[in-house]
Amino acid sequence: MIQRLQRGLNRPSEVVEINYEAFYRIIGSKKVPIVLIVTGLEDEVPMEGWWRRNEADMKNRGMTYNGHGCITTTRSKMAMGTGTMSNMSNPDWLSGN
Repeated sequence: MIQRLQRGLNRPSEVVEINYEAFYRIIGSKKVPIVLIVTGLEDEVPMEGWWRRNEADMKNRGMTYNGHGCITTTRSKMAMGTGTMSNMSNPDWLSGN
């Protein structure tokens, strides 16, 4: 099972904990492995930094995962080098050029 968490929070909220409880303990009967995917990390350098800051807090709340991923789905402002994301129509960045 995959639990997705959007980075909007500096740390996981009580809602995240409630959802974890529902999926892992109630629905999955503590038998279904769960991985955490944290999205929206465009400006996190390094992206793994979110996990490092929050891993201990999550474990203290009883939320353990079989794996995790800290990802982004768009180029960061830093990667684009402009400080803004106004050039979204440029096809070069989509192809990796």
